[in-house]
Amino acid sequence: DDDCDGSIDEGFDIGAPCGECGIVECANERATRCSTGDTGSGATPPEICNGIDDDCDGQVDGPLLCRDCQWSIVGDGVYLFCPMDMTHESATAECRGFGYQLAELDDMDENVAVNAAARDEGFRQFWLGLRRSPSEPDFRRRSGSGERLDDAFAPWGPAHPAPGDRHCVYSESRLSQWFNDDCDEEYSFVCEL
Repeated sequence: DDDCDGSIDEGFDIGAPCGECGIVECANERATRCSTGDTGSGATPPEICNGIDDDCDGQVDGPLLCRDCQWSIVGDGVYLFCPMDMTHESATAECRGFGYQLAELDDMDENVAVNAAARDEGFRQFWLGLRRSPSEPDFRRRSGSGERLDDAFAPWGPAHPAPGDRHCVYSESRLSQWFNDDCDEEYSFVCEL
């Protein structure tokens, strides 16, 4: 609610690409301004994979920026659905390269919605931003916080988390359940802004 009138993003087409530079673009209660970058530094803002013409060059996300990933708003989040099979570490690096992180799915609503969107994209399994150290029993978030996974919300599949060298977490989209596997296995992945 940037104008403090009690209404959020009224009059905006949520998630639509920038039409003209200088127009405020709203996505999920967050405003992003497509501008010429005239902040006194003379720098143009970098283009990131987000469905918005960040650097005002007339191209939304620029050529090849998102590679084969599909940008989408799901519920209250912005996600990239990436069909390339990669190890957990490679998927983490790929998301960071886009300015995102591997999806962490914080509650049941987000879990169900992102898994449904992944199914719609043809994903069967995809990496999540959860991992445990070989020396610790608890899974932690890969984001900067390194926060321990809240056991109150962890939709593990049957017999999971499994013991052994299965230190990374993927989601099975048909079931909206999580499983742990060897981090060197290759799965599709979902990035979260």
